[in-house]
Amino acid sequence: MDRDPALAELARLRWAAAAVVGWLVLATAALGLAALALLYAPYDLDSSAYQIVLCVTGGGFGAGLGALLSVVTLISRGWELGDGTRRPLQGDGARFAGRLVPMYAVRPLFGAAVGLITYFLLLGLLLVVLASGSDLAFEPMGLLSVTLLAGFFAQAFLERTRRMFDAFFGRTAPAARAPVPAAPPSVVQQPQQLGLHGGAAGDERG
Repeated sequence: MDRDPALAELARLRWAAAAVVGWLVLATAALGLAALALLYAPYDLDSSAYQIVLCVTGGGFGAGLGALLSVVTLISRGWELGDGTRRPLQGDGARFAGRLVPMYAVRPLFGAAVGLITYFLLLGLLLVVLASGSDLAFEPMGLLSVTLLAGFFAQAFLERTRRMFDAFFGRTAPAARAPVPAAPPSVVQQPQQLGLHGGAAGDERG
């Protein structure tokens, strides 16, 4: 007796979800331990290399936490098969689907990139402040906190950053093309009305 294809796909989906959760747990734990080691180890806190590594680690750690929360929430709601069928059928909200596996697998790397972007944004802001005569320096705990939050909300962070740069450089979204107005009904129907009147007049003369 052949096995139900839907049940086979559901079993593969559960294995994929377990693999994603396991990968995210390992990556998040490793990044968290690395962040703690960097935070309390006797490194040169003013070194650019140390600050970059700390920001990259913090961003990856935050992204791993956010991905874990998201994927566990989806799994708790159920599953979505390749044809769009949901198991169980009851309930609303998004479900875990196979197409989401690559996105969650690279989420810690994505968060690490966001942490690096955050560092350079903060560095640029610091240079502007220093140019005004103030004397400021990065605090490791503050860097880790900011990049952790940036990684946790990585997608929203990049969207806000893009909007900020668009506003700074005066870029606006292209205006929607106005639809061509339709011709008034009277203009379209006038020749037909004239033809009808002409025909009626001819009938009267006849």
